[in-house]
Amino acid sequence: MIGEIFSDSLTKTGIYPGLELTHIDQLPVHEYATRQVRLYQSSSTSQYLDVAAFSYKLLKGPKTQSIRLTFKDAKGKTFHRLLPRSGYSNLKWPASFRFRILAGDIAYVQLNDFESEASKKGFIEKFDSIASCRALILDLRLNGGRHSNYGWDI
Repeated sequence: MIGEIFSDSLTKTGIYPGLELTHIDQLPVHEYATRQVRLYQSSSTSQYLDVAAFSYKLLKGPKTQSIRLTFKDAKGKTFHRLLPRSGYSNLKWPASFRFRILAGDIAYVQLNDFESEASKKGFIEKFDSIASCRALILDLRLNGGRHSNYGWDI
């Protein structure tokens, strides 16, 4: 499932959050990841191998070689896009820290990286609001780690 789009140029091709990526270069996603990505990854844990294979390594390849992606929308309609692997200069990364209160007084905290103090500072600034909620969701899906001390501090 496509969660976020980091480039306006991809949005202009009709790709948007909520689409399901079903095939890459005409192979089902899991088969493609097994054949073309996992074999070439090193990892100390199987969990990290899955994260790398199905997130930031999934579409890597030669810059000069386009990639054919097949998507399915919520109504079951499929469509294809042939996209370059490079040339996306207008990338917009999500903020290191995001916070909101969901229905039911649930704190939703997104910690997108541990590369700088930004996620830690955001958490500390909002701690009183977070602590006053009756439940907490910590979303680390985009967090590739880096400096674990920030995570320990949080």
